[in-house]
Amino acid sequence: GTLKLTDNPTAQQILDIRDALYNTYKNYSDANMPSIVIDLSDTTITSIPENAFWPAIDSGSQCEAISSVKLPTTVTSIGKNAFAYCSNMTSITGYTQVTSLGDGAFEFCSSLTSFTIPSGLTSKKVPDSLLYGCGNITSISIPSGFTEIGDSAFFSAGLTSVTIPPSVKTIDRLAFNYCKFNSLTIPNTVTSLGEMFLSNNKSLTTVTLPYNTSVTKIPDQAFDGCSALRTVNYSSNITEIGKMAFHDCTALTSFTVLSSVRKLGSNFLWRASSLTSITFQVTSGWKSKSGNTEYSVDGYFSSQTSLINAIVGTPSSTGNSEWYR
Repeated sequence: GTLKLTDNPTAQQILDIRDALYNTYKNYSDANMPSIVIDLSDTTITSIPENAFWPAIDSGSQCEAISSVKLPTTVTSIGKNAFAYCSNMTSITGYTQVTSLGDGAFEFCSSLTSFTIPSGLTSKKVPDSLLYGCGNITSISIPSGFTEIGDSAFFSAGLTSVTIPPSVKTIDRLAFNYCKFNSLTIPNTVTSLGEMFLSNNKSLTTVTLPYNTSVTKIPDQAFDGCSALRTVNYSSNITEIGKMAFHDCTALTSFTVLSSVRKLGSNFLWRASSLTSITFQVTSGWKSKSGNTEYSVDGYFSSQTSLINAIVGTPSSTGNSEWYR
């Protein structure tokens, strides 16, 4: 059925509609759940309030009856979590003129198969958690002029491809966690990478990191859990590899620590269990600490076996502490 409004509802009336839908259908089985279209296209409202169609009673509550939403093109603002957990919503239209889009506005809209980020957002940032849990969205294009991809913006979004324009400077933590890229090249124009920004991409085989003077560290846990990763392309701008950066990268068979690298975070290759070759371009002057006591770890370079056991072994192994020179 269709719930069509022609008079402009107040924010409270929208919340009342949400509560009525939730309370009426919350105990329906999937087989009996109705398919309701929310049609606001004949109104002239300008904003959709925070939590508009998310009851937010608890983290799992949702308006499962909503199958699609039609907004008027007069809407310029969509609040935080406005459509969160509308898990059966397959489409939403009329939001192209939006200039303000709240964090998590469409998180866990797991039936959405496509989404266009409004190009007119004044923040020029992909909001935090925007499409978190939207596992059926496989492709996204970041609008030209945007400068930042927010925290967890596409966490578990099912992405296999993304277009990142040269205007993007910052990719925040967890931005692409649990996506499904096969390969990804981060543009050289990106100058800031957050921790875990590409972790748990189980299909990722090849990654290329940006080459510029601003990116000097492979972030902590950047590729943690990327179990298919075989090729890591990074350049001499990198002076530090963060802790657990390649933890559980079980398909890696070789790794090179470039001469530019002067610090290795603890457990940076822990449980990269297929490694048969680790190449250090500099094999002397490396140190670590036990408590406040500094000691040399150069002895591990005596053989590949010694080096691999030290770096890939258990967290309690001496070699799994931070190394630096």
